[in-house]
Amino acid sequence: MKKKAIYLYVCWLISAFGALLSLWDLLAGKRLENPAEVMQLKGEVAQQYNRFYNVVFDLNHSMSQALIYLWVFFYWRQYLYC
Repeated sequence: MKKKAIYLYVCWLISAFGALLSLWDLLAGKRLENPAEVMQLKGEVAQQYNRFYNVVFDLNHSMSQALIYLWVFFYWRQYLYC
């Protein structure tokens, strides 16, 4: 019997973890009002950080990102149980 490569299990676990985090974030994620204030940033750096935070938040909380994680999760699963 051929032994399965360990990287398949590692990729499957990473994608499963990512899918669960993504779905949890979609349901429970909250945007901070002023994230630069939490980091104690001032001036132009604070404005840049706020813009960066907003873009990353929008990207990570989109439905397409969750669908990508789920697709990868199910894609690797088929190779694990062959």
